[in-house]
Amino acid sequence: MLTLLSQGPRLYSASFHKPIQLEKHGYATMTGVTASDGAREWAITEAGRVALQAYGRGGT
Repeated sequence: MLTLLSQGPRLYSASFHKPIQLEKHGYATMTGVTASDGAREWAITEAGRVALQAYGRGGT
């Protein structure tokens, strides 16, 4: 999911809890944009980019 967010903000259903889990770790944040169906837009944070890069290099 961080890979998708690294490509640009994305809308996710309000019932999809993965972005909330990522937000708790500081890897994603809501942008404030909400679609008419209730989907909320999320973007990767700098901490999320660092984590994604570390994962890509085989780090944890």
